[in-house]
Amino acid sequence: MKIKLFLVLFLTGSLFYGQEQSIDNMLSTYQKDTSDGYSWRHRENSYDTNNSNLSKEKLLSTIWVTDPLQQMQLILVFYKDDFFKIGTRQTGVEIQGNYVINNNTIKLNNYSITNNLISSTGLTQISTDVLLLTNQNDIFYQDYILINGIKYYAVGSEQPNDKNMVYNGIEIVISSGTKVMNDNVKFRKMPNTKGELIQVYQYAEVTNDTITSLKKGTVVELIARTKTEDKIDNISAPWYFIKVFDGFEWFQYGWIFGGYFSDYDKNKDSEYWSIVMKELMK
Repeated sequence: MKIKLFLVLFLTGSLFYGQEQSIDNMLSTYQKDTSDGYSWRHRENSYDTNNSNLSKEKLLSTIWVTDPLQQMQLILVFYKDDFFKIGTRQTGVEIQGNYVINNNTIKLNNYSITNNLISSTGLTQISTDVLLLTNQNDIFYQDYILINGIKYYAVGSEQPNDKNMVYNGIEIVISSGTKVMNDNVKFRKMPNTKGELIQVYQYAEVTNDTITSLKKGTVVELIARTKTEDKIDNISAPWYFIKVFDGFEWFQYGWIFGGYFSDYDKNKDSEYWSIVMKELMK
């Protein structure tokens, strides 16, 4: 196995963002320079799913994202001086304009229509009226802004734990939480041993090999579990739909068998990564 020269990633970025946010909550302050980086796409989340009133405070309390499973996910961010921005994690800010709230409707206007991305945002030629809606049957989020058929979900409106749902024809139970793998487990597109394997991009910074299992020490975020259990290697457990950091700026989603988790300890992140490295070098 060929191991690349490993570049140490700055994994404590969320702490850095939190420190910057304490200065007048920069993330609610419009920055005219579109290269302002972190300040437009990260926000200290305070979204309240129990408050259904449409207000500027509600829009400012989070970021709004399109389908997490899309390869190019869009991010919509509102600012307290009536500006909004739409962009991607990969390319940064692409579109910006103004917004007004009136009679439970958000009107977006004064944006450029020459951008190549605009056709995928839902924005129309001159201005766009937007609604805040709720969907109790979406696996990821409850609340979303609808822009001509394009849904921008409120991060922070995740479905509550223990809720029963059906996802892609599979009966599931919402079961969020953070875990760490205590063994190497195959990463699949479906919750069964015949499900297509998924390459884990997180390890691409370290190895040229195609890795399709989550290595021991890898931190994962649980989203939901199957209502039924399977028995593998004499272990009975449900399958879990999870997300895992992709090594760049976002996440990969898929299924793993749930018999090989340990509780996560945030104070052991460096230790976990050392375990992953050892597994990759075997």
